[in-house]
Amino acid sequence: MSSMLDTLAISKRLQKAGDTPEHAEAVAEVFGMVFQENVVTKADLREACDKLDKKIDSVGATLDKKIDAVGATLDKKIDAVASTLDKKIDALGARLDGKIVALDGKIDAVASTLDKKIDALGARLDGKIVALDGKIDALGARLDGKIVGLDGKMVGLDGKIQGLDGRILGLEQRGEALAARYESRLSRAMLTLFVGLTGVISLATSLLMTHIK
Repeated sequence: MSSMLDTLAISKRLQKAGDTPEHAEAVAEVFGMVFQENVVTKADLREACDKLDKKIDSVGATLDKKIDAVGATLDKKIDAVASTLDKKIDALGARLDGKIVALDGKIDAVASTLDKKIDALGARLDGKIVALDGKIDALGARLDGKIVGLDGKMVGLDGKIQGLDGRILGLEQRGEALAARYESRLSRAMLTLFVGLTGVISLATSLLMTHIK
């Protein structure tokens, strides 16, 4: 067995395997001490194990202290961040509440203004509708009056036409009597002309009555 042992190589191998530098160096030192001589006694091994255990306990205690310290620092930092976030969230919530209240007020104001405008527009429309109904009623009354007056005029015109018919009939009778009385004195041409003129007048009167009706 070789009396020399490469403790540095052992320490590096242990560190690569995941061991801490302190523990790796302690193990390498122990192995160096063990292999310094060709024969190692149980007492030497026991002493070396005791030293190794003490170093391991020391390293473990140191690591525990460091872990506890790091944990406490992280807890403080987390608490500080959480407190800061809570304050920011509360401030943001308060700002949002204020904006929501202001927005509600604006919406209520706009709704009230729209209600007033709609009511005013409805009142104006109602007034215009009432006025339009009155104008329509007045126009209907005027038209009714004019129709009644027109009916009266038509009745009067019918009476006049009937009177004119009577006068024309009388003229025709007088013409016939005159023709019979003065037949010997008038020529046939004058008599024919008079009778034709009477027929034209009668025809014109009939056409006028037909057009008026």
